Amino acid sequence: MLKRNAFNSILVVAMSLAASGCNLQLRQASPGDSTVGALAATALAQSAIAKTQAAAMNTVAVPSPTASASLQPTPTFTPTITLTSTPEKVTVQVTKNTNCRTGPEKQFDLVGIMMVGETAEAIGRNAQKTYWVIRLPANTAKTCWLWYEWATVTGNGDALPVIQSPPTPTWSPRPDFTFNYLGLTPCGGDYWIRLQVTNTGNVPWESFRARSEDSVTAVTTMIAANVFVDYSGCAVLAGPQALSPGDTNNAVSIAPAGSSGHNVTVTLTLYTEDNGHGTPVTGDLSFTMP
Repeated sequence: MLKRNAFNSILVVAMSLAASGCNLQLRQASPGDSTVGALAATALAQSAIAKTQAAAMNTVAVPSPTASASLQPTPTFTPTITLTSTPEKVTVQVTKNTNCRTGPEKQFDLVGIMMVGETAEAIGRNAQKTYWVIRLPANTAKTCWLWYEWATVTGNGDALPVIQSPPTPTWSPRPDFTFNYLGLTPCGGDYWIRLQVTNTGNVPWESFRARSEDSVTAVTTMIAANVFVDYSGCAVLAGPQALSPGDTNNAVSIAPAGSSGHNVTVTLTLYTEDNGHGTPVTGDLSFTMP
């Protein structure tokens, strides 16, 4: 009896379910159904948004690469060049052959002679600007004092340093001279041998004697005088009675006859007194007659 009742109950439930299934397929959708669908779509959309946000939160932002700074070359600093003005060079020329000495004034020893046409560098002066200290053109390793009288200065001589004079040497008689061959001047059938003489000592020369000898014929000639003169042809040019210290002037000799092309030696002797007296000093030179 119990089994039959249970079976019957099961049968009733099954039939009810079958009937419900038929009703679900045949029933029209009600307004409430659309609301449920909309809510479901909203829920699905919200779920998708939440998943997108979660994915975005879990994504590590990778910074976009930035351009690396280009390396610039280290600047090279060039030292500033300071320009310094070069002192103006001062030069001297002379209008007359002028002695150049170890100090101002004639009592100082002669170093050399500044010749006409030469140019010397001036490196100093005395305070009065009556003497210039120069480099001797014939030997620039030597410096000497040049008298201003015949000197022409190029440049700013005032800017030269003032140089003090060396101590005045103790004076003692020291006669000396130099001479050189200037040329010939004809007079009739003879020739005067022209000589240029410079007193390099510290005492005057008062007279001279000149002797010439032809080395081929051995012929000699001689002339003596108390005045230092030059000749132009047979005409005597004026000259000083004495040759003072530092002065330059002329003397003459006579060329031996028939000496053209021959070697001639001239021996010149100067005397500290007239007429070949006093202290003598002798020098000689040789040349070929034209």
